[in-house]
Amino acid sequence: SAQTNFSLDIDFVALKCDQVHVILEQTLKKEHQEVTSMFSLSGTSGCNVKGTIPIPKDSGSLSVAYMHPTSKSTLRLLKDLSDMFSFDTSHKINSLSFGSYFPGINNPLDDFTYNLATESSASRVWYQIKVVPTIYRSIDGSRIQSNQFSVSQYTKTFKRTKVTASTFSSGQVHIPGVYLQYDFSPIVIEKSETKKTLPQLITRLFALLGGTYAFAGLLDAFIYHSIRVKKID
Repeated sequence: SAQTNFSLDIDFVALKCDQVHVILEQTLKKEHQEVTSMFSLSGTSGCNVKGTIPIPKDSGSLSVAYMHPTSKSTLRLLKDLSDMFSFDTSHKINSLSFGSYFPGINNPLDDFTYNLATESSASRVWYQIKVVPTIYRSIDGSRIQSNQFSVSQYTKTFKRTKVTASTFSSGQVHIPGVYLQYDFSPIVIEKSETKKTLPQLITRLFALLGGTYAFAGLLDAFIYHSIRVKKID
């Protein structure tokens, strides 16, 4: 399939839900799309963002940010940006996955927590995610097409500053938020569940017994040698 499901469940401990915008960016198409309506936003003292969205198996990003980067006029934009330092990016990722669950899968961002260091600054948090398509085959012959991933995290913290049209247009202003940048590998991994046969179990049993016997022999020789040395002394 050319698409997979991107599932995210993330808690922002110090944000109100009306401050949150969820943006999907497709790198090749150079498109930004606000997809906030496809996620469930809930909470009173904080905001939980939860949902699943289909994405192409390509390069892109899903961001939970202060605002849509292209949705507002410059005047309104600058007014909003002057208040962007109230956007606290402290968060906990409850779960993040690409595709279906299969036995033995490890999603490294599950239960990951990030805390903003100081209240007088804002931050932009990047997660660079390398996604590897994976096919899991079980003993009964069923097949699960999913993905595994590895991740690196980077943070840019910036202090409160005056925002002007020139600083914004020159790229000196960074919009605070959590940016989940993903890239799919062209390589596919296959994992198969296997059942050990009786001869394999017997072989492992004899190997274990042989190892135990060898260890007992070494221990006996060591004790014998120690006693002999003691008698000679």
